[in-house]
Amino acid sequence: MKTYISGQTATADFAGIADAGLPVGVQVQEITPTVEAQIASYSSEGGFVFVDSGAFTAFVKGETVDFDQVLDDYERLASLTTTPANLAVVAPDAIGDMDLTAELQVAYLDRIKRLTSMGVELLLPLQRGWTNPQYLAHYRFIRQAIGPFTLAFAANKAAFEPQHVAELVVELEPERVHLLGVGTKNLAAYSDAVLWNSPNTEISSDANRVRVFIGEGRQITEEIEQGVKLAYQRELECEIDGTEEEGYIHNMPGYLSQAEARELARLFGVVDAAEIERWGRWSQEEASERFKSKHPASEEWEFGCKLGYMIEEVDPYGYLSQKFLHGRGQDELKEKLARLAAERQRSGIRRRVIAKVMTEDFQKRETVNSARAAQMILFSKVAAKPQSTAPAAKVISLAAKRKGTPLPSFAQMPLFAVAM
Repeated sequence: MKTYISGQTATADFAGIADAGLPVGVQVQEITPTVEAQIASYSSEGGFVFVDSGAFTAFVKGETVDFDQVLDDYERLASLTTTPANLAVVAPDAIGDMDLTAELQVAYLDRIKRLTSMGVELLLPLQRGWTNPQYLAHYRFIRQAIGPFTLAFAANKAAFEPQHVAELVVELEPERVHLLGVGTKNLAAYSDAVLWNSPNTEISSDANRVRVFIGEGRQITEEIEQGVKLAYQRELECEIDGTEEEGYIHNMPGYLSQAEARELARLFGVVDAAEIERWGRWSQEEASERFKSKHPASEEWEFGCKLGYMIEEVDPYGYLSQKFLHGRGQDELKEKLARLAAERQRSGIRRRVIAKVMTEDFQKRETVNSARAAQMILFSKVAAKPQSTAPAAKVISLAAKRKGTPLPSFAQMPLFAVAM
């Protein structure tokens, strides 16, 4: 069973899931150009990416979705990857409203078909509210119009009951099923509903598992904070060579982060907010010959970074540089820069922690889910054969005979079978 870890629209979070080699999910309206590049790279290299339309978020916030823009974004993502089959995109829908969902899917039928022709996996959501014959007619119409797709059931807000999923799986006989937003505690019931009645159906799902481990006292948050503390200690323990440090600060663009350069400005007595911001910007910029001609330093020096000229301006005789880089104020500067440097590493630490924790979580869940799925497939196939010990009460596989009776429950394993 493929489970996408959804909601990973921050660069470090996406990278952490990708580092773990796990299926990752994003919301299309929230991705940045950096994450877009990550999606293209990860899917091209064999990683699976789930792209949500944002309909659920819009439903929760009482907003509407611009599906024209959503479909444009899907097509752009599909064009950027060399392996579009590794992208799974959610077709237009309206949470809890099957009438509007069907209208949207029919209205955008040509756009949906274009996506499938590009090779992406299309997840076509159903919502509650119709009779089973209506679902069957809509499913067959879309299937005839665009070819194979993955049937998606709402399993979060306005969710289908597992028993209803079982009934529809019997009716529709889908090759693939996706469970939208299903929580861990409900996954077994929904997967049972599918596999018992259609053991050859492939199942996927999405859930924001990272969120489970984030918050005060939770594993990801605690490990990130511990990692930042350790980074701070390492930075604090580093010896400062004042002469070398001064040379780097004056001549190497980007040696200090903008936050570090702003902190340095405050230490040097700069109080004007706009001027402090300029220290931050100029710390990243090379001093061109034109710039040098407009900002001459002393007769003895010229600098490779614009920040050098800012320092020269406020400290022309080098008194403050001597104090903070060579003298008694060195410890104060060292502490501030160590703290800022550690914070600068937070994103990388978060990435590593997410990769570690989600790998552990995936391995635990995969062991349980794989064993459960194997049992369901086994028992559904056994149920297709007459039971020699009780010939008068034989159980017939729904997938094979379209009729049957449920097996008795066993070992905390609820089974769903539909009597036709």
